[in-house]
Amino acid sequence: MIAMNLKIDVASVEQVIKTKLEEGLNGKLFSVQTNVKLSALFVKTVNADIAVYDVDGKPVAVFEIKGFPQAWALRLQMDPLLSRTFQVQGVRCSVITDGDEYWMWSQESREYIKTDFDKVLETIINGLPLLGEVPTIEEINQAITNAAIKAKLKQRNSIKSFIERPRAKNLFKMDATTGKIEFSTASAEDAFFSHLLNGQIPSKLCRFTTRHNLFLLFKDGKQNMCSIVCMNDKSEETYADKKTGLGPEWGETKLENNNCFILSLMPQDKSDDLTMWRLYGDDAKGVCLNYEIREKQRGRKLKGDFYISCINYGESDKIHRELDFICGVGLMNIHHWQFQFNRWHIWKHFFKSFRFKDEKEVRLLYLSDGKNKEDKQWIENSESGIVSKMLLFPMIPTNTFPLTLTNVIVGPKAPEPRKIAEQFSFIVSQEWGSYATPILIRQSDIREYR
Repeated sequence: MIAMNLKIDVASVEQVIKTKLEEGLNGKLFSVQTNVKLSALFVKTVNADIAVYDVDGKPVAVFEIKGFPQAWALRLQMDPLLSRTFQVQGVRCSVITDGDEYWMWSQESREYIKTDFDKVLETIINGLPLLGEVPTIEEINQAITNAAIKAKLKQRNSIKSFIERPRAKNLFKMDATTGKIEFSTASAEDAFFSHLLNGQIPSKLCRFTTRHNLFLLFKDGKQNMCSIVCMNDKSEETYADKKTGLGPEWGETKLENNNCFILSLMPQDKSDDLTMWRLYGDDAKGVCLNYEIREKQRGRKLKGDFYISCINYGESDKIHRELDFICGVGLMNIHHWQFQFNRWHIWKHFFKSFRFKDEKEVRLLYLSDGKNKEDKQWIENSESGIVSKMLLFPMIPTNTFPLTLTNVIVGPKAPEPRKIAEQFSFIVSQEWGSYATPILIRQSDIREYR
């Protein structure tokens, strides 16, 4: 009996194989994914550690990382349903390896044969399609318009006008080494997402928080922003990625999300609203901070690495037309050329589930590249217990934050609202003399709630 429990470091071998594939297939039309499940009607489901997909999204090759690959090859070869699955899915070859030894099944051999990585690579390359002629601007515009129509996007006329305007002839660029269509500049892609997110951003905003957070702000003279990993919405990190299928692998997403910081705000007409007090203002015992955007708005990109926009909410569990549209653009195929978003890691954070639409959130987002010397602290969320980073932005003596704090309202259920307002005002008079505008602190106008 053949022993098949030889232990290997699957994760390490997987990473090595993935890197070798990416290097060997450089310049070809492909993508490499890990932990893949291949399934179709009436055929056996196959779980693969690595899969190579062609530009049309079809699996060309699958890899399984196993100790003692010869024994596994013999075992899988006796499974008659496996060949049927590979045939239906269009898989050109299946490889079992421990990182040193390779056993490959192909559509030609229909059995696992010992080989080497170069032969595996050659088989994969022979199964990849060739890049067609360069798409015209008209073809790209039509594909994007078709995606908007298919998604029943309300903003489709705005998107169509944006991509077809006379100045838009240089809106896109094509990379023949990857077969990708991209926006020609970061600002062009930002403008595209601004048209998609649509809606006027209020210049006056508010935010509910605890009195302790306000105390820290006045004491230290710094505005905090927390990483999205500790938000109360559990889907915050993955919602848009899952809806579109555009997200990176988990390891990359983890780093990305830990360097993404947000401040959740809402229009200022909600600043003394009882429902908002109860939901977000520490059951009306907290405070409401009122802000104004410092600079004149020119889209949703602010100075530095700050971005601001109203959140775009879905319509139901299954329908989020804006993300359906993004997915459609990402899947478009013109002569095997495909579209690639390079700023998705930013704008995906402005889409949320319909379940949160009553918040009417306006989100300020800051992206850290990890290179700047930022004032950072580690905190533990008191409710979830999740540890995350928090950044602090000085507001005095020089305001490095894109919002100006104009006034504060003390909640209607605060124990001594008049005295609390007086003492906060006193702190401001003593410590915030250099601030550009006076900060008014007052009690809530709501007197009936207890």
